[in-house]
Amino acid sequence: MKLYFVLLIKSHLLSYPCPIIINYLWNIGFLLGITIILQIITGIFLGLHYTSDLTSAYFSIFQIIREIYYGWCLRYLHSSGASFVFLFIFLHLGRAIFYVSYFYNTNIWFSGILLFFFLMGIAFIGYVLPFGQMSFWDATVITNLLSPFPSLIEFVCGGYYVYNPTLKRFFVFHFLFPFLKLSFVILHIFNLHFLSSNNPLSWGTNNKIPFLPFIISKDFYGNILILYLYYDVASGIINPQTREESPVNRSPLHHHFQIVVDGGVPTVPVHESSVET
Repeated sequence: MKLYFVLLIKSHLLSYPCPIIINYLWNIGFLLGITIILQIITGIFLGLHYTSDLTSAYFSIFQIIREIYYGWCLRYLHSSGASFVFLFIFLHLGRAIFYVSYFYNTNIWFSGILLFFFLMGIAFIGYVLPFGQMSFWDATVITNLLSPFPSLIEFVCGGYYVYNPTLKRFFVFHFLFPFLKLSFVILHIFNLHFLSSNNPLSWGTNNKIPFLPFIISKDFYGNILILYLYYDVASGIINPQTREESPVNRSPLHHHFQIVVDGGVPTVPVHESSVET
């Protein structure tokens, strides 16, 4: 069993053959995996101090920022890290579309799309947890989209609207789903290594080099850049609307991306969408 594990690591990380003509766009998948692992690590430490209660969730965030040693760093690494995850996802998908990689191995494409939607759900649930102005009203709008389906809102929210049981359930989902997501990541990597990586010429080639040390060196340079950007963004960007507590009797200011969504909701007939904002 030990020998099998050593051979498995060697075949997937050391002697894994990669096309010699791949460029830096093929390193984005590795950087995406690093950002996902950083999100899980920072999320575990944040979960040790977060309180999933309606009256104290918002204040527990500021308790983490102000009272926990380097808690501000963990919090902003986690919140800004979500933006890095989706930045690399879009670059990764864009590279696959541009070089027609989905024709090379369809299993990689479908497992990646499944991971994309899974990450969208995890990110939405995590956005609700600070329970600021935008968190509360975004959760209200999105959960009301489930109203055409019988009993689905009650199952997700623990009631007919966003309240204390909703926050507790979302915290459990947000903590457990990333570990389930790792199984899909392993499946995605298995499908990739089953046929090896694609290349800019979009056809198979026998001119290949081992993953270590040639490809891993480029990944290492990119990893240094990402860690620098992580800390730089986490130190300087604060969303002012997440710093407002969530009173349920006051509508929030709109983000630029939410104007389109919330502006289109009233145009849908109520009997078809049953969406209330």
